[in-house]
Amino acid sequence: MTTISEIKAPQVVAINGRIHDNPTDPFQLEVMQCPFRLASDRVRFIYELFVRQQDFYLVILDIQGKIKYCRVIKPSKAMTLVHQRIAQMFDENPGKDITNAEMVKALQRHQSTLNPQTIRY
Repeated sequence: MTTISEIKAPQVVAINGRIHDNPTDPFQLEVMQCPFRLASDRVRFIYELFVRQQDFYLVILDIQGKIKYCRVIKPSKAMTLVHQRIAQMFDENPGKDITNAEMVKALQRHQSTLNPQTIRY
């Protein structure tokens, strides 16, 4: 699930997932970033591509880099709506240069406000 964080200066976007290979203790992951950067920044480019895709591939590699698991993920209606909103935000926002210090502070604030256990998929 993709989340537009409450942290807006700079704006944080988080992608959370759960892998239920062990139903009693699912593996949780979170990728966070401040993607509203200048158009030439690769972080912005990656997130722009991500939110404009129809489906996603989850690929798990072993330590040698061989594919252990691959699955096509179709985003839920809720996730699709969030992606549409983020795409609109990209269209409306020319972005800005974000320092590492600004990004780290924003990501730490995001982590202190969002409990991944509360995310609905």
